[in-house]
Amino acid sequence: MLYAYALVAAAAALIIWRMLLPADLRLNRRYLARFLRDSAGKGPSKLRLAKIPLWLSGADNEEFVCYHVEAEFHDGSRQQATVQILYPLESLQREREQQQKPHMAEDFNAMQNPTRLGGPSTPQDDAARFKEDPLRELTAERKLIAQKTEQFDREIEQLRLLQSCGDFFPRLIAYDRTRHIAVLTAVGSKRLDTTLHACPRDSRLPLLQDALVRLAVFHASCGNLALSLPDPSSHAAPAIRSQIAGTLAFLVSAGEMPKDGELTPLLDSTAPIWSAGANYTGVRLADASPRALYVHNGTVSPLNYGQLKLGITLLDVVELLCDPAVPLTPEEEIAL
Repeated sequence: MLYAYALVAAAAALIIWRMLLPADLRLNRRYLARFLRDSAGKGPSKLRLAKIPLWLSGADNEEFVCYHVEAEFHDGSRQQATVQILYPLESLQREREQQQKPHMAEDFNAMQNPTRLGGPSTPQDDAARFKEDPLRELTAERKLIAQKTEQFDREIEQLRLLQSCGDFFPRLIAYDRTRHIAVLTAVGSKRLDTTLHACPRDSRLPLLQDALVRLAVFHASCGNLALSLPDPSSHAAPAIRSQIAGTLAFLVSAGEMPKDGELTPLLDSTAPIWSAGANYTGVRLADASPRALYVHNGTVSPLNYGQLKLGITLLDVVELLCDPAVPLTPEEEIAL
């Protein structure tokens, strides 16, 4: 009986330890020693890992998980890194769970009301089950893993190209394709939005100014990378002009503008907007929200290197500075 209690206590301790563990079990000292070593070539003696709060949708937040790693070595040195892990089957698992919910509800209702239980299965039911591919789910998993791996490959290749466009994004240290793990230089675990609200007011402008300078360098040096992105047909001047005209028509129908007013002069006056949209086209951040940028050692960096777009490059600047999470006055926004 004593042994049984000991086993139960050990199992409970193991479960609690696993729940509190802030990382994938593969991120141990032995594994990270392949990529992080001191001057003598030895791996870390201690590891501390903190999960990075990603600004992603619920689906992506389960597929991509990032950790900030702090490694200490026997010689007293320290290294920091960002580890990104892809779990390629998370989306498929969610889809299966959604499909199972109606069946679970039907089973529950049948148990509550046994009179609704069906009779014995018919030969047609047995034949339909026999025709089902017994390896269908395994085949779907293999296809999805291959698809997600190819996507991760493309993003890693894009990160390699970004390394020639300044130091705005983290640099690639290693890519373990079989385990879907990428090791990058550290971006930290502090988001820009929380940092801006925590730091003194006189520190906000220098921090944002440095981020904008590095973002401008990134914009100016990504000409070759822009050629590999899709054609920005949606940002052509006629398309932008048409979108503005549609907005004006909506304002008229909503009663916000007089119906007898002439819209053509007003539309022509917006020429700087749609002409700028056609002229200032290049690589831009798909999400320049301060929730998607991270602060590490006073430097602001984005982590989502796989979601660059070809569009109006000034939009990411506007998105960053005009975000409600950035505590700036209108005068400070204009100055920046």
